[in-house]
Amino acid sequence: MVRAMAYDLPADENVTAAQTCCQCNLCDYFSCPAGIHPRMANLYYMTKLREEGIKHTPKAEFTADPMRPCRQVPSGRLIARLGLRKYNRPAPLTEELLSAGTVALSLQDHVGAPAIPSVSPGEAVKKGQCIADVPEGSLGAPVHASIDGVVERVTDTHIFVRAERR
Repeated sequence: MVRAMAYDLPADENVTAAQTCCQCNLCDYFSCPAGIHPRMANLYYMTKLREEGIKHTPKAEFTADPMRPCRQVPSGRLIARLGLRKYNRPAPLTEELLSAGTVALSLQDHVGAPAIPSVSPGEAVKKGQCIADVPEGSLGAPVHASIDGVVERVTDTHIFVRAERR
């Protein structure tokens, strides 16, 4: 695309490959040693092609470029080039048992209708038990207890469960 732009080629079927660019910026940050901006050339042609109503038509039969394995980006070099080396540190996960005295479970932490509570204050619930369900014929998600405990209170927006002491 950069060559097409340098020669001022028109936006036609010969440059539709620009429409396959995902705009990830890898070409600017890593692949281009000349300091030019291939992503911007692709963006230029993508815009022109869209204005002309020309779409990219993929080849009927696709085979990967045999040089593909040699074109992978070494992540260590990319991290260095982006100036992120000081942040690239091991961050081991630790398993830590957290315990909560009370949890507030939202009745609408999802797209769609709020869930309708199916439990009452004072009722014992088990972890994984469905405590609020979606109205019939509605889009939404049921709510399940995240801990064993007793329902403390139910509001329009939350169900509060107090942890069961062992």
